[in-house]
Amino acid sequence: MSNAWDEETDVVVLGYGGAGAAAAISAHDAGARVVIVEKTTAGEIPASPLSPFSAL
Repeated sequence: MSNAWDEETDVVVLGYGGAGAAAAISAHDAGARVVIVEKTTAGEIPASPLSPFSAL
């Protein structure tokens, strides 16, 4: 199984903590295409309270 992917974007945000969320939202609101890269282990729930899965 390949982990390669091809995506065109204007902004890459590394991490979706408070600063990453603010950067991603600001860039998106300004019209940029945004990709967020978050470090986690497969099956693990992200620790950020801003994660859509944090309430699980």
